[in-house]
Amino acid sequence: MKTGVSYYGNRIPRHVEEDMAEIAGNHCTFVVHTCSENDLQYYHGTIKQIVKISHQAGLEVWLDPWGVGRVFGGEAYSRFASEHLPARQILSDGSSLPAACFNQPAFREYMSHWTRSAVQMGADVLFWDEPHFIKADAKGKDAPWACRCDACGHKFRQQFGYPLPGELTDEVRRFRHDSVMDFLEELCHLARSEGCKNAVCFLPDQEDEEKELALWNRLASIETLDILGTDPYWWSKKIAVEPFVANYAEKIVKLAREHGKEGQIWVQNFLITPETEEYIRTAIRTAYGAGIRNIAAWSYRGTGYMAWLRSKDPERVWKILGEEYARLHKLSHC
Repeated sequence: MKTGVSYYGNRIPRHVEEDMAEIAGNHCTFVVHTCSENDLQYYHGTIKQIVKISHQAGLEVWLDPWGVGRVFGGEAYSRFASEHLPARQILSDGSSLPAACFNQPAFREYMSHWTRSAVQMGADVLFWDEPHFIKADAKGKDAPWACRCDACGHKFRQQFGYPLPGELTDEVRRFRHDSVMDFLEELCHLARSEGCKNAVCFLPDQEDEEKELALWNRLASIETLDILGTDPYWWSKKIAVEPFVANYAEKIVKLAREHGKEGQIWVQNFLITPETEEYIRTAIRTAYGAGIRNIAAWSYRGTGYMAWLRSKDPERVWKILGEEYARLHKLSHC
């Protein structure tokens, strides 16, 4: 049984040492450290030290390209997107977005640099968190979509033999899937060649289950991908957590079995209110009951250190998580 938690916001090694001991003591077997563009530029040596401290605490270490290029999940700004305007995603209405495009050579080169650096920092697993094209704020079938940059236009014409349409056709959807697939496959192969494992977190798409499963199946087929998961966060007390989590856990278990991978489910540990604290137990037990043996939570201590995502009672959230993790480890040894 593998149990983990994400950790970010602290780059002071002596405090990290205390926190890693506490994480290990709260029945976690691995920790996911974020590694943003800011970290890569200014904290490379510090992250390497933090990875070492985490290993010394007995934890497996994952590194996450947190908000890098704004194409991965995370509350971090992208310097790359601000400095490389030609490499940004372009909406179908012509708007330039503050996010890099998967097909732009400059961004792929940057991600190769990030990958090699993360391996040098001592990571055991690289965590490709929610790779996605940016969505416009507008809703509906006529909402603008990404990406129509020059690299996408060139690649689409090569693949289909005609210019990239202005509408979100079936061919465009396939092309977008191909773009994410090709990008992630390249990174996974590079990481594996450097001695690292790879994990991906699929971004749930409740609006279009057929589209969601089509992309998930393709990504799960990447030979050098080891762990595949998703994060069915409930966000509010309006969702029936058990069927919601069960649906996604069952999808992951099925995909993992079909592709020979390890399945993972992420559990919400942010924005938890007193009314939703027990949802944590429900989600963990539901995922375990579906056959998941790798469970992680976002994030450490109920995200009490980040005002925007802070749980109402972070200590209580952390306590519940530790109790459930202890229970899982006890079950796995029965």
